[in-house]
Amino acid sequence: MEKYVNGERIRIENKLEIEEEILRVNTSRLQQANNTPLREHPLQTLLGEQLDFATWEAIPKGSITLPIKGIEEGTRLWFEDITSQTIRPDITISWTT
Repeated sequence: MEKYVNGERIRIENKLEIEEEILRVNTSRLQQANNTPLREHPLQTLLGEQLDFATWEAIPKGSITLPIKGIEEGTRLWFEDITSQTIRPDITISWTT
């Protein structure tokens, strides 16, 4: 396995170091949504801390009304773009790990 340190690619061969690097990369991926519209009010309030999949599915189907008051401009534009697409209430969404 390889990783980058100060822009230099380094080969990792030690089992513990490999596991630590995998954990570091996976942890950063889990935190990617922090400070994005999905993790800020009002979407976080709508979706919940652990993400309410039924509510999440309702967003692309266009059946959620986002409160306008106090919403951050980027979130409002994102939501308008998502919900202005062709509405397909018959769409089936499958969630996987």
